[in-house]
Order: sequence, then C-alpha cells, then structure tokens
Amino acid sequence: MKKNFAILFFIIALAGAGYRWLQVFPYPIGTGEEAKSPNGKYTAQITQYYDETFLGSSHSWVEFEIKDMNEKRINFWETTPIPEAIFGSRTDTEVIFWADNSQDVRFTFPTIEIRLNTK
Repeated sequence: MKKNFAILFFIIALAGAGYRWLQVFPYPIGTGEEAKSPNGKYTAQITQYYDETFLGSSHSWVEFEIKDMNEKRINFWETTPIPEAIFGSRTDTEVIFWADNSQDVRFTFPTIEIRLNTK
C-alpha cells in the first residue's frame, strides 16, 4: 500500500511539474512598437518584457533599441517598467518619434521622454 501511494504521489508531482513547465515555457513574452527612420536607414524599437521562473518569481523590463538596415544594434538601453506607459501591439498609441534628420529618436510617455541617437 505504501509503495502504491509513493508511486501515485510521484505521478501527481511529475504531472504538476509538467503543467508548471508548460505555463512558463513561452516566457519571456513581450509587446512593443517599432518605427523606421525618415531616411529608411534605421529602425527604432521599444519592447516591454515579462518573465517568470518555474518557482514563480517574476521580472519585467523595457528595452529601447536602434538598429541599422543590417539589423546591427546601434544603440540600446534597458530599464524597469515605465509608469503609465501605454504602447504595444494591442494599442493605437504611438510612442516612437524620429527627428527629420533621422539621427535622433524620442520615446514619449505621459511621465517621461527618452531620447536615443544613431551615433
């Protein structure tokens, strides 16, 4: 009887671990926005990520990035989530604004504005 209970417990624990693994498998996940520069040589991108470990701890962050036409990273900055920032694939809010000369880009939010350049 004890052996059957141990086997049943092991099967339930294994099934629970498998279920939890399936829950965290797709992480990190993110949403964001991207915009090409006026001259078409660069792309600015902002992505907000969320990650969760198997044991339940979580972490969120935002990445700002400028890449050239060859997908080479020109500028990169990472920060904690921005309060009241609404952007991403499920909104129509635009937060990326390029300068006319394609050398500077602004990421504009209600509480903060972040500027990156291509140099």
